Amino acid sequence: MKEGVAFLLAHLPICIICVFMSQQPNQQFPFSFRFSQWRRFGSAQVANTNSTTNHDDTLRVGILGGEIAGISVAHALVEKDLQEKCEIVVIEGDPYACSNNLNNPVTNQWKAATARNANSLVPAAAMHVFSEKSALWKVLRDTLVEFYELKREQLQSLWPSSTQKTIRSEQFAIAPPYFALHLWKCIGPTASSAERWSFITFMKHYLRASLLRNDAHERGKQLVALAAANRNLFLRYSQNSSSFSRGFLSLHRTADSAKQALDEVHEFGESAEMISWERTIQLEPRLGRLPMQPLFTVHRTNDIIANCGAFVKDLVSKCGKTGVLFRNATVKGVTALDGSKPKYRITFEDGSSDDFDVVVLAAGIRNALLAACMGLGDCVPIYPLRGHSFTLSFEPPANEATKIQMNRPFSVDSIYCSSISPTSTRMAGFGEFVGYPEKAGDVPSLGPKILTRYSQVLFPDATNATIKEALPCFRPMSPDDMPLAGEIQPGLFVHGGHGTLGWTLGLATGECVAQAIADYINGGQDIPAMYFEFPDGSKIQRSILSPNRFLD
Repeated sequence: MKEGVAFLLAHLPICIICVFMSQQPNQQFPFSFRFSQWRRFGSAQVANTNSTTNHDDTLRVGILGGEIAGISVAHALVEKDLQEKCEIVVIEGDPYACSNNLNNPVTNQWKAATARNANSLVPAAAMHVFSEKSALWKVLRDTLVEFYELKREQLQSLWPSSTQKTIRSEQFAIAPPYFALHLWKCIGPTASSAERWSFITFMKHYLRASLLRNDAHERGKQLVALAAANRNLFLRYSQNSSSFSRGFLSLHRTADSAKQALDEVHEFGESAEMISWERTIQLEPRLGRLPMQPLFTVHRTNDIIANCGAFVKDLVSKCGKTGVLFRNATVKGVTALDGSKPKYRITFEDGSSDDFDVVVLAAGIRNALLAACMGLGDCVPIYPLRGHSFTLSFEPPANEATKIQMNRPFSVDSIYCSSISPTSTRMAGFGEFVGYPEKAGDVPSLGPKILTRYSQVLFPDATNATIKEALPCFRPMSPDDMPLAGEIQPGLFVHGGHGTLGWTLGLATGECVAQAIADYINGGQDIPAMYFEFPDGSKIQRSILSPNRFLD
């Protein structure tokens, strides 16, 4: 443990110095990220990728990213019939995301968080704000615990005889760590200049939100309101669907923790009840296998579980049928063009480029790098947070009556678990700052081992409950927990920063971005609107989600 304390003390000053350095310089940062021919559903239209295309007569909207953040904006634009006024193009690199094949909607090859999350639309969980003072202590504490346990594993590999001793966390006596900060990976020599500055910019705004602002509770209320609007939009889009379920079990180790969670749910206007452990086991018998029982359960009756990946596939199909174009390509950068009207050029790695009147940055963790290469890094201070996802497989049921289907999704020790099909279940959790995916492959983590341990206890009938099945996913974190949804400058919009709540908030914030784009395309208003309004009648101040809030 002393070694772990020394490790943190050696690195924290570096972080503090970097955070309070001057603003990020207005500098171009070369980078590229994978996307890879035009496709319009129902046709074989292929774009000319060897030269810049010019579309003088048609207003063009380019959406960078085809996961939940990008496709929710495209669908909301279609809902407003804007495809009649402009050409909408979604640019996405993952062929599994940019396909309307619904037969196999979620595979291990689909690497985005959209396909690896816990599939939970949980408004009550949105109240847990990360950018507050207590979270700083949690990050440091969990980082120390992880450092100590990883060192212990290294020693055990050198002296196998020491493996006879089992620590308390492996006996489920205490909750495992959730957070981890690998500072050297974030700002060390392996990080590029753009990646290093994105972390510094994120931390600068995160520390301001956590230490200097006293509005964490208010931000929690806004997140829950957004999540409720998101749930209503999901139900509106899924009126004739039975592919979702209601009800969620939140498990706690102490009565005080459960009581606090229940009070928070009621305070924010959501429905929940405290239930006995016996009732909990009746609702989800698998929980009876947990060794640390009885636990204390809050049953949130209005939370919804639905397959995010399958839902995105469905929206892709719907958008394609209305004329939305999809393109796979490797994007090199975005630049603003000189002219009387705003116009942007997206350049691709093959040397081609394409011009758009409106561009939406909806590329998840890549949004910060895209904005940085335009000198707008402070408007998009997003940074990746690595989590781990474990999709468990089961033998096909012998008949309909013996479906392997969880009765209730649940969370225990910050691990979320839900059923995604009759033969598969998803477990997900953890929040680790380890840099960008390309540099994080060698960063060790306790997450896969912990997920494996819990899965083997809860799902002994799974056919693949081994550590190698745990997959990483990187979520785009906003420094103040509020998503970024709106206009950066004329013609340039952003949609991202949802963190672990992309599925819980993405449809609602996609609607917000679509409203902002519609206002821009339609010429705006004499008095700019102060609110984004949702179909259910609720609304949220535009300034709360504006990316330019970080410039104040």
